[in-house]
Amino acid sequence: MRHMLIVNAVAMLTRKVGDYIYRVQQPSIAMGKKGRSTVITVSTTSPWFETLCQSADILVLHLLSEHDLLPIIDERKRRRRPTIYELSDNILALHEGVGIKGWFSDPVNLALAFQYMKMADVVQVTGAGLADHFRFINSRIVVFENHVAELGMVDRLPSNRVVLGWAGSSGHKQDIESVRDVIRQIMQIYPQVNFAFMGDEETYSTLSTALPVGRSTYTPAGTLDEYFCFLQKLDIGIAPLQDNLYNRCRSDVKFLEYASRGVVPVLSSLTPYENSVRDGENGFLYDSPQHLLSILSILVCDTNLRERVSREAYTYVKQYRLEELHAERRLIYYSNLIEEESVHSILPAELPLVRHIEGVNYFEVPSSLGELLILKGIKQEIDGAAEDATRTYQLATEQSPDYSLAWFWFAFCLFRKGNPEALQLFDEVIKRNPHSLRATWLKAKILQKRGDPIAAISEISVLLKSWPDYAPAAALMAELLESHEVYVEAKHWYNEALRSNPFYSPAALGLGKIYDKLGQKEQAGIAFGIAADLAPSWAEAQYIMACWCFSSNNLEQAIQYCHKTLLADLSHLEALDMIGKIEKRI
Repeated sequence: MRHMLIVNAVAMLTRKVGDYIYRVQQPSIAMGKKGRSTVITVSTTSPWFETLCQSADILVLHLLSEHDLLPIIDERKRRRRPTIYELSDNILALHEGVGIKGWFSDPVNLALAFQYMKMADVVQVTGAGLADHFRFINSRIVVFENHVAELGMVDRLPSNRVVLGWAGSSGHKQDIESVRDVIRQIMQIYPQVNFAFMGDEETYSTLSTALPVGRSTYTPAGTLDEYFCFLQKLDIGIAPLQDNLYNRCRSDVKFLEYASRGVVPVLSSLTPYENSVRDGENGFLYDSPQHLLSILSILVCDTNLRERVSREAYTYVKQYRLEELHAERRLIYYSNLIEEESVHSILPAELPLVRHIEGVNYFEVPSSLGELLILKGIKQEIDGAAEDATRTYQLATEQSPDYSLAWFWFAFCLFRKGNPEALQLFDEVIKRNPHSLRATWLKAKILQKRGDPIAAISEISVLLKSWPDYAPAAALMAELLESHEVYVEAKHWYNEALRSNPFYSPAALGLGKIYDKLGQKEQAGIAFGIAADLAPSWAEAQYIMACWCFSSNNLEQAIQYCHKTLLADLSHLEALDMIGKIEKRI
């Protein structure tokens, strides 16, 4: 097996969260220990991002959807260098932080992620649920499950108390609240049971009001190490999952975490756990609240059963699910993707690298000053300090004048404010990075808003000549032509956008609007329906389809799409208003 350069490309702002540790850091360390690969993690905001992406023997894109990845993947395909797309969540499902108000509620981000999955040589996922659900995009899918790096303690100190517990983010509030009555009942029936919670304080407050006073404890959300410390205090751990498309595609990591710390796992009988849990031996699976109550009642009363199951679960992890046991399989798989005649790239001597662990070939690229200023500006914008962010981005351009992303974020900030100076700043981006598709796309949008369609069309034409598979540019060309009632040409470009990226929902929506203007109502409905199906978290597409159904007097479907609109955006007043009108008709 040849020595490989493996590069992880990530966009995560924090590297202390479980997703980063399980999917990036732990596997990289394990592979780096084998001595047959060098593994480097680089952020999408790093000045070294493109250099490392192009140098890698194996490039792993961790759930990315940046516009400017298209030229990188395209060049790697031309040079026959493997690119792997890592998918760790069902990004099509409506779920807080993923779809609802999250990154992938933007249909452009969602469509680009799907395009990169389709372009990738392989899509790697966390479990069978994701593999089955997304095989329609790319049939070349490999499952690399989550593992743990090390074990905790299986033994518990003798006690007359039994600690039942759960930990999770606010995005899983509905999951834990679905079993609140079971937790209350088990604590009322058995006074020796305490409940321990780690996570969002608001969720805990809602939950604890239903529980016996003085017998529940709260631990704030923290790092993975703090979470493992929390688990060592539990006897029984529950993992309630509502049966929905998001949860069916989750990994079995909650089982692993409980099992590796000597906690008896009691889990929903759902896809993530069905392959690893042997019901009644190394954990328990339940399919209803009554079933959960029955299992917990038995476990609370039977100390020997708790000890036997916890040891079986612990042994399973020790024998089969430690990270280092699986590094060899991953390395062999990656190595088999590389063509024998492939030539090694030489990394620049000035590339800054920080070795993660002494003697292990795993490195991270430290943040540059310009990058740190960008991240500071992003946080200021999130906190509502837009003026401070503008000054921070400008400072980034002064501190790192050759760094194209500093100019991009400065320009993008002004663009969102409607400041005309953004136009010249996007030119500065393009001058430093001619492959910045997004900068050219946004520049054309400014020209469109300024009422200069000829200049906008000129910019887009140049962009499409170089990158015909860049769907946002084709869709923008269509929008420009549509706004001037050049409908035949506009339809052509919307179809071009869908040809290059069949998942590009805004193009389907645009086609529907043209058909609607031309009085072709049936074709409009088909296009609107496709747009809504392609982007279930995009409120606009759901609402427009609701309007079409309403105008067609299909009130039942109109209500369904209104509900989908509200699932994507609870504050959507027009959808609420339409529901009221429909109810009056019915």
